[in-house]
Amino acid sequence: MTAAAQKLYLTQPAISQQIRHLEEDMGADLLVRGVRRVKPTIQGQLLYDYAKRIIHLIQQAHVAIQTVSQNVCGDLRIGTINSLGLAVMSPLVGLFFEKTTQAFTCTSTTARPPKCGRGLPAANSMF
Repeated sequence: MTAAAQKLYLTQPAISQQIRHLEEDMGADLLVRGVRRVKPTIQGQLLYDYAKRIIHLIQQAHVAIQTVSQNVCGDLRIGTINSLGLAVMSPLVGLFFEKTTQAFTCTSTTARPPKCGRGLPAANSMF
């Protein structure tokens, strides 16, 4: 606890109190406290794993928000079956084109690579 307190520029009692509050909120012991060691319980390890995922999602959201604010260009390739394409993908693609200032469309209803733009086959088409 002392090392964590030093790293966070807090006092050791403040760290211990925050962990106790977290354990109360979760309704479970999160750490096994030893003389000079602290280990996570199963519940503590589970919470840690979720916290890492949450931090990763926050980072992804930050990048996504910054990306939307910029002029992003590139290929968008979508492969789907007809029923899924009509029910789910059509509205999503429509929303994409609505929100995109420059769009380049490729369409195909067969298993062959689609013809795109100026009649050129799409490179590396995925179906």
